[in-house]
Amino acid sequence: QKFQQLQGNLVHASTGIPGGQGLLSTIYEATKTLPEKIIIPKQIKQCLKDWKQLLKQMKSRPTSVRELVPTEPVLIAYVDASKSGVGGVWTSGTNNIEPFVWRQQWPKQIQTAFISDTNKKGSITINDLEMTGILLAWLILEQTTNINLKHRSLTIFCDNQSAVQWTSKHNSSTSTRAGHLLRTLAMRQHILQTAPLLIAHIGGEDNCMADFASRSFNSQNMTSDKNFLYKIHKIGKREFKYFSVSSTIKML
Repeated sequence: QKFQQLQGNLVHASTGIPGGQGLLSTIYEATKTLPEKIIIPKQIKQCLKDWKQLLKQMKSRPTSVRELVPTEPVLIAYVDASKSGVGGVWTSGTNNIEPFVWRQQWPKQIQTAFISDTNKKGSITINDLEMTGILLAWLILEQTTNINLKHRSLTIFCDNQSAVQWTSKHNSSTSTRAGHLLRTLAMRQHILQTAPLLIAHIGGEDNCMADFASRSFNSQNMTSDKNFLYKIHKIGKREFKYFSVSSTIKML
């Protein structure tokens, strides 16, 4: 009962704390089966430490309404993930940037743990990978743009309904992994003081550039960055810069 009271207070507070809603998945997971007692493992302890940090920061500065209400996006991204890799593109919204494409092959341990028709005992779903792609897209943008993102919105298009729903709701009741990813995304938005992320679903057939980037590792011809860029230029009918994701993967 004490934990449920704490949960209620945090849910109420999250409406006025930028990023707060993204820190609720771990809290929800602890109470979803209505146990008589709540075990406090390290995941919950870390989540509560994050909450303490948010509350401490909120006492030190005013909260702008622009951190709570989305606005017209300054930049737009398209993201996709597959068993072999993840990738996407960033393009202009209200701010003009030179569009760029990124991709990353999943490590072997992730591909081995991927749930499929031939590996039903795996532990990682395509939904988890798509959610990871959304977070990666955000982190990559942080490293590449010189645009001030404070109080500004970004839009990310993704063709996975679950990942879109999780990001839109800022929490997941079905995937522990997604909850951790959402918490990281929320903290990054809070630190940068951005407006809420706008997430939208796009049909797979319309997400062709990101889809090609994520699946490019399936072809030996596309392991070369030069060949990959030549093909993505033809698909997008425009020039794209290429961003290496290795430093971002290390940061995760």
